[in-house]
Amino acid sequence: MDPSNPASKYARHFIIFKDGCAEDWVKWLMAYREIETLMTLNEPADKSKMVRTLLKGQALSYFEHHLKRRLDAEDAELPDNMLLELVMRDVGLEYIPKSAIRVQKYYMRRGLFLGHNMTVQTFVERLNELNRYLLYFPEENPKQLDQDEIIEILDQAKAPEWHAAMVAANIDIFSMTYEESVAYFKQLENLEKIRRINGPAPLQVDNKKSVVSSTVGVAVGKKNPRKCGVTTVTKTTTIRPIAEQLQRLNSAKMVILRPRLFPEKSHWLFFSKKSIR
Repeated sequence: MDPSNPASKYARHFIIFKDGCAEDWVKWLMAYREIETLMTLNEPADKSKMVRTLLKGQALSYFEHHLKRRLDAEDAELPDNMLLELVMRDVGLEYIPKSAIRVQKYYMRRGLFLGHNMTVQTFVERLNELNRYLLYFPEENPKQLDQDEIIEILDQAKAPEWHAAMVAANIDIFSMTYEESVAYFKQLENLEKIRRINGPAPLQVDNKKSVVSSTVGVAVGKKNPRKCGVTTVTKTTTIRPIAEQLQRLNSAKMVILRPRLFPEKSHWLFFSKKSIR
């Protein structure tokens, strides 16, 4: 933004942070960093003034406490910008425990599952949001997951039916780019919707033999026309595609872990387990 150019003026809603959970702190810090860029706050005095404007209540008390503590210590000899960044990290540690980024990444990689009533788009948006949060954890050099790791999470979170379909089609998701993999999972999602609407695929019936059952190996009774009242048992051997065999899972209630940064001060991140209906 060029302050001297009227055409570059903008309107911005400032977020006031008093206290809250870890995710609230991260969202505030993201908004503050954006303000720093848009308003070209380069001087430590300007940054401190803006921080004091946007922090209130308990959060402001944390800021003043840690600023005084570092000024009283040897940190006072550090450059003002570096000192301010250390204080901001100290405030962040009041809401996010040290080394929490490792726990957050662990659960992002292994604890996320895509439920039937959550769309791929919604899942991907939330996953990318959590990934952006990682850059604002109170670490010295926080890093977010790369796109290959995001693809791995998507592949791990998919429904069992989708895995069967991918195996049957010989699909290698890791040969795709991030955009291609998301598009492919959306195609699987659309095919599943169509299957739900149309119902299961019709069963093939051999008129010369017994009626074919959709369950492999289940005994089916059949009247013998030559012996009145006598019932013989025939075992069906028709094998349906794996994806169709797993179709019964569609009717089961799926549970999805909706990740969020822990809402209370804790040493571990919290994932709320909710059933999607």
